[in-house]
This record gives sequence, C-alpha cells and structure tokens, in this order.
Amino acid sequence: MTNYFAFYIIIVVVNIIEQVHSAGCHVGWIQFQSKCYWFSHDSRSWADAESICSVFHSKLAEPMNIAESNFLMSHSQNHPANFWIGISDMIDDGRWIYSSNQEVIQVSGWNPDEPNGNTGENCVAMWHSFHGRWADLECGVAHSFICEADIECWVSRWMDSVSEQMLLVQPRHQTLGRGRASNYWIGIADMIEEDRWIYSSNQKVITVNGWYPGEPNGHTGENCVALWQSSHGRWADVGCGAALRFICEADLEEVDGIVG
Repeated sequence: MTNYFAFYIIIVVVNIIEQVHSAGCHVGWIQFQSKCYWFSHDSRSWADAESICSVFHSKLAEPMNIAESNFLMSHSQNHPANFWIGISDMIDDGRWIYSSNQEVIQVSGWNPDEPNGNTGENCVAMWHSFHGRWADLECGVAHSFICEADIECWVSRWMDSVSEQMLLVQPRHQTLGRGRASNYWIGIADMIEEDRWIYSSNQKVITVNGWYPGEPNGHTGENCVALWQSSHGRWADVGCGAALRFICEADLEEVDGIVG
C-alpha cells in the first residue's frame, strides 16, 4: 500500500511538472525563459497600467536580471512607444524598488543622466528614443506598459488569495443584467489582441455571445465589455477608463469559505 501511494505521488508530481513546462503563454503574450510578457497597445497612467495587469493575474514587468532587462529593452524597440515597468521611488525618493515586493532593484537599465526628475518623476518607463533604456517620469502621464506573469501562475491557481477569488462576472448565458437600471462592467475584454474577446480570469475565448446588434463597434478605443441598460442588458464595448458599476462573481464554495 505504501509503495503504491508513493508511486501515485510521483505520477502526480510528474504530471504537474509536465503541465508547467508545456503550458506556454496565452495568445498575445510573448515568452522569455519562465515568464510571459504582454506589450500593451494603448496608453495609461502608471497606476492604471498596474491595475490592468492585475486584472490578467500579472504585474507590471520587473526585470530581475540582465537577460530579462535586455529582452524587454530589445522587444520594446519593435513598437513606437514608451513602456511603463514596475519600478518606482514613490515611497522613498531615490530608492528605486519593484512595485510587487518593494525590494530594491537588482538590475539597472538607466539611460545616461537618468534618473533626473527628483521628487517630480517617480515612475520608470522604457524610453523609445533611448533604445528602451530607462527614464524616470511623472506617474500620471499616459504611456504604453508591459505586463509580466510567471508561466506557473497560469497552470495552477490553488494559492490564490481570498481577494482574488472574487472576479468580475464572466457570463455563460445571455440573461444576466436584464431589468437593471444601470450599466455594469463584466469580465470580458479584447485588450490583449484586438477583436479576440476573452474572459479576464483565464484568457479563454468567450463561450457565449451577448452583443447588442451593431456591437462591438469601438475598435481599438473600446476594449472592455459592459451590460448596457438602454440595450436591455446586452453587451457593448466601452472605453475601459469609463466609471461604471460592476458585477462580481465567485463560486459558491469560495463564498462559503470567505463568510465562514
């Protein structure tokens, strides 16, 4: 019995390892070593960029070594844009830290004479005219941004925190939202790849169509989905920065665990 149990454990571990190494990145993301990166198509403030990355269970890119830094610099040159990354000195001026863990940066990608903004420029971007090297900038300015996720994070989500168990609702039928007197965000977007509408929690293509006739119609300017009251709760694509009400979703057993 003991030998059988040990053999079973080995099989499970091997299967998990195989899943991790074969998982790869979602459509629209680029793999480098054990990480996946997404270079955004639109521009946001540093804080808004960080929030958008978190929706896709990722974070603003945090180069931890020379190889990662060089990859990001090189790939950023394929786009005519500046890109926010997850480094700032908001907390202590001149002490540049990664935003996810507040540890001092382990690699330096500064352009000569940078940083130079003192207390007025507290966030870091890869600057296109500097060939992707870093510049400190005012955090409220809108730039493109790079999200980063570990491949393993998309294979198993057993260790999610309670706060992450509450997701924007991801409808599998078409009746949700009817009879409501407001517009409501739901967890569907095409930020990653234009016209490929996916659920934000797993980046899989939607399995139900709730579009109002004539929608979606916003092209690259409207990348998030809302249940629209004047369209009887059917879907409309809307600019993601709009302030709307929203609907959260959680599995029943997860709600029981939170309440209990």
